[in-house]
Amino acid sequence: MKNTQLSKTSHTGSRAASGIAQSPASLDSAKGTLADRVTGALVEQIRQGDFAPGERMPSENELTERFQVSRTVIREAISRLKSEGLVGSRRGSGTVVLAPNNATPFRLDIDVQDSIQAVLRVIELRRGVEGEMAALAAQRRTKAQNQRIRQALKDIDKAVQEGRDGVPEDFAFHAAISEAAHNPLYTSLLQFLSQFLQAADRAFWASAEGQAAARDLARVRDAG
Repeated sequence: MKNTQLSKTSHTGSRAASGIAQSPASLDSAKGTLADRVTGALVEQIRQGDFAPGERMPSENELTERFQVSRTVIREAISRLKSEGLVGSRRGSGTVVLAPNNATPFRLDIDVQDSIQAVLRVIELRRGVEGEMAALAAQRRTKAQNQRIRQALKDIDKAVQEGRDGVPEDFAFHAAISEAAHNPLYTSLLQFLSQFLQAADRAFWASAEGQAAARDLARVRDAG
């Protein structure tokens, strides 16, 4: 009964009022912390257009009641929405939904811990980026940069031989290539992707494909 009443509560629009109400059960079935779940629900509402650009978000008290969580959780969720450029503070209006613009931070809606398919999607993205990056590095690298790339490759092989996953060494290898490409955007993109790539790397190097790649690296090292 409580959730039914909440879904009928009006604030700045009936669509948002009915769409934003979340039962405790729906939050419990989602993954992550309470702040993660509330943030995800609000992001989905904004992207679906339940909150139009310029529209005021429900108050902290309303959100606390609707999601049946603490004020701390709601404040954390709103803070995350602000950091992602989805909402902002406006004098006299409180927190409002912002219109999409070129300054909106890029984000990936993916959890590489969730499934092997998610890991493969990240690896596919990485391959597409790194293919062109490596081609540019081959054309533009200096002698010193080439040496750093070769040393980073050896470091990966050494890590694998020592029984480690080689993830930090692998990232250093690709970072060396990005620097040799002489395009700082590649380096920035790799830094952003690092949070996803490192988790994907650990899954990759633990797989049969990763072990085969390690053997290939050893052959490259021996040939060099």
